[in-house]
Amino acid sequence: MVQRSVNEIGIYAVSAFTASTRIEDFVNAFGSSMSQSVSIFTAQNYGAGSLIRVKNGVRSGMIITVLLSLFSSVVLFFGAGLLMQLVLAASTGREFEAGFSYLPSAF
Repeated sequence: MVQRSVNEIGIYAVSAFTASTRIEDFVNAFGSSMSQSVSIFTAQNYGAGSLIRVKNGVRSGMIITVLLSLFSSVVLFFGAGLLMQLVLAASTGREFEAGFSYLPSAF
């Protein structure tokens, strides 16, 4: 549904949307990986009866995830232009403007 709406806007919007979502997906991958790691750690230690390790591991995982999220948000907010230039190396400029306007607002 979203892709159909973007397609109707034009080729520049499609390029900007694709580039922006690639950058956004890359940044979001860190959070997904951390949540999976904490889940596996919790399950293993819960199964072993180490509830203290579960509590400490979840706390540590949450701290790392929050810090990583803050760092990623700052990099994305201040480095949106550079990231768009990396992804849209051969753009005409219209894609860059559209994608650049999307990225900081995504976070």
